[in-house]
Amino acid sequence: MEIHQKQLKGQSQSQVEHSFLKLACQLDTYGVDPHPVKSLLQDHKGTQLYLGINYSGILTFQGSRKTHHFRWPDVQKINYEGKMFIIHLNSNDKKHTVGFKCPSGQACRHVWKCAIEQMLFFTLPTSSDAPTVVTGGGFFSWGTKFKYTGRTEKEILEENTNREEPIIQRTSSVRRKASSVPATPSTPLQPHLGYSNLPKSSHSDVGGSRMEPSGSTGLLSGLDCYPFATYNDVAALETVTEDHEALGYNKLRTTGKCLIFLRSF
Repeated sequence: MEIHQKQLKGQSQSQVEHSFLKLACQLDTYGVDPHPVKSLLQDHKGTQLYLGINYSGILTFQGSRKTHHFRWPDVQKINYEGKMFIIHLNSNDKKHTVGFKCPSGQACRHVWKCAIEQMLFFTLPTSSDAPTVVTGGGFFSWGTKFKYTGRTEKEILEENTNREEPIIQRTSSVRRKASSVPATPSTPLQPHLGYSNLPKSSHSDVGGSRMEPSGSTGLLSGLDCYPFATYNDVAALETVTEDHEALGYNKLRTTGKCLIFLRSF
């Protein structure tokens, strides 16, 4: 709430969207799809962790707390063997290896593929420089060969600098009132068959409250706008039927030709 009142006050919709994305990309979990693993590090051995891969490198989380961050410039090689996901690091002229145990060999292969894709996308200058990556699968499984296809981040950014800015048509985030939507009545708007001369029913809708034909703006405002589209229609139609039956009965009684028919009926 404080951000909305102080930082975003007076900004246009496009400026607010830019501020939101700028704030979101600074979060540690930005662009992270967590993968459950078991740690083999000395300080967290056997601990349940979540492995995240994004634009900055490979991260580990214990709950919501970030525990390690292996940046792409320090990552020399990534491979897997069975359930073991292995990262080879070269930081400060020191080489060391860290490993994580995945729930299954298939899950480990998936994590390895995601990490290779992200690393090549964010670190290579062009896609033509992408090498064919091969890793061993383990004693009882075949190795995996992976070839990166598609553009890199640098290629996409260079293309965007030479492209005209697209025109974006933004819609208002404020909901319109239901009364602003034109309703389609199921009954005629003009008087027909003497509807205005029919007797009014004293029946009410469920709950005892009458559905008044006022300009209310509820969910059924399309019905409220027309006095015929109410529960009173049922009673009005019944009244019409009774009146017509009585009228037909009187006409038959006034004619001597139908007395026998009426008595037998």
